[in-house]
Amino acid sequence: MRVLFVQENAISELIGFTCLSAYLKERGHVCNLLLLTHTRDWLRDIRDYDPDLIGFSIFTGMQDSVYRIIQQIKKNFNIPVIVGGPHPTFYPRECMEECPEIDMVCRGDGEETLLKLINALQDKTDYRHIAGLWVREKNRIFENSISTMIKDVDSLPLPDRDLYFKFDFLRNFPMKRFISGYGCPYNCSYCNQPFFEQEYKKEHPVTKDAFMRYKTVDRVIEEILYVKNNTMLKRVHFSDDLFCIKRDWLREFADKYPKAIGVPFSCNMRFDIIDKEFADLLKKSMCCAVQSGIESGNDYLRNKVIRKQLSREKIIQGSRLLRERRIKIYTTNIVALPGETLDNAIETIKLNQEINADHVRINTLIPFPKTKIVDYAIQHGYLPRDYGLKDLNTSDSLHIHCKTSFANEFKNISCLFRLFLKFKFLMRFFKPIVGVKNNAFFRAIGFLNLVQDARYFQIDILSGIRFYLNTIFRSKGDVMHWVPGMKGKDQ
Repeated sequence: MRVLFVQENAISELIGFTCLSAYLKERGHVCNLLLLTHTRDWLRDIRDYDPDLIGFSIFTGMQDSVYRIIQQIKKNFNIPVIVGGPHPTFYPRECMEECPEIDMVCRGDGEETLLKLINALQDKTDYRHIAGLWVREKNRIFENSISTMIKDVDSLPLPDRDLYFKFDFLRNFPMKRFISGYGCPYNCSYCNQPFFEQEYKKEHPVTKDAFMRYKTVDRVIEEILYVKNNTMLKRVHFSDDLFCIKRDWLREFADKYPKAIGVPFSCNMRFDIIDKEFADLLKKSMCCAVQSGIESGNDYLRNKVIRKQLSREKIIQGSRLLRERRIKIYTTNIVALPGETLDNAIETIKLNQEINADHVRINTLIPFPKTKIVDYAIQHGYLPRDYGLKDLNTSDSLHIHCKTSFANEFKNISCLFRLFLKFKFLMRFFKPIVGVKNNAFFRAIGFLNLVQDARYFQIDILSGIRFYLNTIFRSKGDVMHWVPGMKGKDQ
């Protein structure tokens, strides 16, 4: 059977696609990736490939553009379409209702679910009751349980990275992303993970620990080594929600990774995990940068509203230990939280100044429906009681969702946060500056944060420009029409 994964652009390589492709290929099926921004005529390419199944991965906020593509496919072909990823997992009913052209929704791990579906399609047997699937049949939707999590992730084949590496600009990009483990033991209120765990436990009685799944050190090294031997690799980034909270794992990793790979890496961590031994192990293992969430400098917002459960003292201590070992610090922060004031935002800036963060990311709050922070915001009158996906705006990075008297100021803080961090004298004029009406100049300054991301990931100028031209620049066009570019090649 032939499966075609479809993606609008390559701003992010979808590791989920590479895992599914590897799993299906190992079992005798054929998989390919169609990148819409890199084909002259994608409807023709679908016709030429003649797939038995077309799959999409959807992130919340991007669903409408994917729906339009699916609708165009269904106008031209009678091919089953399945959607998976975060959005369908959390909002399956909305997917089915908003896009009647969707035939199936996959919830949770997709490997076994997709294999059972493809085998059923091949054998022309009933697939309406496969776990992990919601299936549309005429005017009825068959709703099945979330797929069972695969506990032994080492048992899965190496991700099929060649799915993306056929594109020169991705194969030659110096930074590559990897995942060493899945899950997070914390319950931040803005995150969908607690909701997923809650829904999963309704159908599969498990403990909290079941959601934490780790690859062995040898498996992680094997994945990276394949990429290093077949592409350009100067920087590794671990995209785990939370990299390595198991000390024994990190000890082994620190012994093996420098010898086997020898490439600097960055990762996502919490400051309160980092003590002296942990910091020493990170340094020994060639960690050059850590990305960690502060979210808010105000203790109440950080721990009661966001439920971060992270003290100011631990942030300062963890950052100091990293800095002493010359490990760069990249913090993530949020403004326009429910009930946040300008003084609270100042606290966030000052805490970043105190720890001398090297890089910062600042976003206005995106309150995803079904998360705890939405419950809090509705309860306290910051969001309407009927708040839902229809109210979610992810197309404007500065959109303010929660009711506030400081909407304009929060937009300006998002744009100018890094300037306030690096030029502390500007704090004397903080309120007059952020009180200016948000404008194109401020937004342009905010856009320059892309430059600091390039510095954080140690991406050279030419690679950065090439990636931009092949991703963000191309994505501004309409993929529903012809896009210049050689099939499978970047310009």
